[in-house]
This record gives sequence, C-alpha cells and structure tokens, in this order.
Amino acid sequence: MAPVAVTKTGQETQWGFGMIGVVVASVFYGITCVQTYTYYVNYRRDSWTLKLLVGVLWALGSAHTAVITYTAYFYVIIHFGAPQTVIVWSQPAHVYIISTIAWIVQIFLIVRIWRMSRGIFRYASVTLLSLVSALAFVMGFAYASRLLQIKLIAHSQQISALMDTALGSTMAEDILLTIWLSYLLTRSRTGSQQTDTLINTLIKYTVRNGLVTSTCAFFDVILRAIFPTTLAFIPFYFVLAQLYIVTSLATLNARNSLRNQGYSTDSASIKFEGFKPGIDSGCSNLDLSETLGHNRE
Repeated sequence: MAPVAVTKTGQETQWGFGMIGVVVASVFYGITCVQTYTYYVNYRRDSWTLKLLVGVLWALGSAHTAVITYTAYFYVIIHFGAPQTVIVWSQPAHVYIISTIAWIVQIFLIVRIWRMSRGIFRYASVTLLSLVSALAFVMGFAYASRLLQIKLIAHSQQISALMDTALGSTMAEDILLTIWLSYLLTRSRTGSQQTDTLINTLIKYTVRNGLVTSTCAFFDVILRAIFPTTLAFIPFYFVLAQLYIVTSLATLNARNSLRNQGYSTDSASIKFEGFKPGIDSGCSNLDLSETLGHNRE
C-alpha cells in the first residue's frame, strides 16, 4: 500500500477507509477459501502444476489478508491517536504480495494465449503481454523495496511514481489480456449453435474477469491522483489482490457447470471439434482445456 501521513484529528476518518478495505478484502478471502476447497474436491484429475498454482494463490491470499489486517491493527489499535510517521513492515509486505499475485495470474493467462495462438500472432502477443506484466511486477517490487529503505511516511510521496507505474501497467495488462483472449475466442466461432454458445459464455467470463480487476486498479490510480494526501484509494488497493484470486478460481471452477450444460461428452475436457482456423486468424484449434486452464496428467 502507499503510506499517507495522517494526523491525530484525521486518523478516525482516514482509517475508516482502511477498515472498509480490510472488511471487504476479508469477505473475498472467505470466498477464496470456499473456491479453493471446491476446486480440490471437484478437480482431482487436474495436473499437479495446476493444483500447485491454486495452492500458491490461496497461500498468497492468506498472507495478504494477514498483512492488511496487521497494518490496520498497527495504526488503529496499537498507535491510535499518535501521529503516523513510521512505515510498518506490513505495508511493503502487502505490495510484494499483491505484485506477485497479479503477476502469477497474468502469466497463467499469457500461457493460455500462447497455447491458443499460432504463428506471428503467438510471438508478438506473448512478448508484448510478458513485457507489460514484467514492468508492473518490477515496479511494484521496486516501490516496496524503497518503502523498506525510507522508513518514514513523509518520504513516501517521493517514490509514488513507482506505484503509479505499477498500477497503470497492471491495469493496461488486464485490458490487453481481455482484448486478446476475447479476440481468439471470437475468431473460434464455427457456426454451430452449441459451440458458439459456449464461446460466447467464455467471452463473458473473460470480459468479466478483466473488467473487474482493471476497474479496481483504475479507481485506485484515480483516487491516488485526486486525493494524494488521503487513504481514499485504500479499499480498492486492499481488495485488488483478492479479486485476482477470486476471478481466477471462479473460472477454473466453472468447468463442471459448462459440462453439465452438455458442452462435452468427455468428463475431463471440452473441445471445439471441426474448427478450421484461417491462415491469418492467429488461432490454433481451440480447446476449452486451454481456455480455462485444464490440464491432465
């Protein structure tokens, strides 16, 4: 999170924003726990790498909830009424965690795009997306590392450009991922009503996920710019990490629901049969296992 100097008179109001963020993020963490349990119960045939990914996201979500709770506790309980001048360790820890979560989810989607694409489109899109994701990750870590060095809240505004760049890059990456995945899915329509209905459903999932995370990052950036001396942006920043996890797990857990709607006779994967991509489409034969991240050993 980006520290802001808060006086005694404004502490109650300022950390009202912080407590809202903690409560909402905790609710989403509860959803994450339910989704994680649902995943391990229903998708035992998934590859160990995908199971590991879900476990890592859950662990990072747990750590995220712990550090934002401690941050609020530190300022609201331990140092209530005292001028807030020192950066507590959990603030940079939170930035490290959210940067890692966003990067993992984005790389997961980039791998999906790699497997769904072909030719020059594959290399161009994956290179661009990887660079933007790496920029967001590096800037986030750079900001957190500088927070550990400066130690004082009064000096944090000197490095705010690092966080603004990280959030801006994250938002741009989410938008690019949404556009490219939607493009690949759109080009995969075959004319079959069942297949096209499934593709439309996948596009809705893709747009929903990208819109949720990019909108949250957008409000974070805007509120930081408009109210740089307040904590008005904190609810969005606290919630962003959990949104990445919740939307990712929701998509993975949607596979059984799609199968129950009759989109596949194979209990492990759902494939689009008969799709013949054009020479310039940039698409490979599309497999729902690639789109939703299903892998079998």
